[in-house]
Amino acid sequence: MTSRRLRWLKKKLPNKSILKRYRLLKLFGGILHRPGLWKFSRSTLAKGAAIGLFAAFVPLPFQMVMAAALAVFFSANLPLSVSLVWVTNPLTIPPLYYFCYKIGAVFFATKLPPYEGTTKMASYLYIIWKPFLLGSFICGTIAAVLGYIVVYILVSLFLKRRLPI
Repeated sequence: MTSRRLRWLKKKLPNKSILKRYRLLKLFGGILHRPGLWKFSRSTLAKGAAIGLFAAFVPLPFQMVMAAALAVFFSANLPLSVSLVWVTNPLTIPPLYYFCYKIGAVFFATKLPPYEGTTKMASYLYIIWKPFLLGSFICGTIAAVLGYIVVYILVSLFLKRRLPI
């Protein structure tokens, strides 16, 4: 990313004065104004990527809220962590969650009986919930670790190319 693109991105992100105008955000007090949440450094961006990718695999609603809370707790880049949650979106959720189930089913050695329609849906949910949650945790953890490493290396390469050593 060139410095021109980085300046453009920083201009598009909301600054503190804009955030202070929203009444709803006043509920959070000064938490959203911590400098680490909006900083573009190796560590904050890498932590933000890890948090966002982990939260993307959590099969609960309000993943963005969870990613934001974790970003505040770990002082990670807030915009990156919240935006990476959208790795799982209505188009990608079915194949990703099926993959999570398959990963978890390896550890639980579960097999589903043939599907017989929606009348037996509760019995299927009872069978798949453990492997699905374990697989989601495993996939989320792997995605978070890989995301942290990849973003840290990419930002390091960007800084090395940009700054004379």
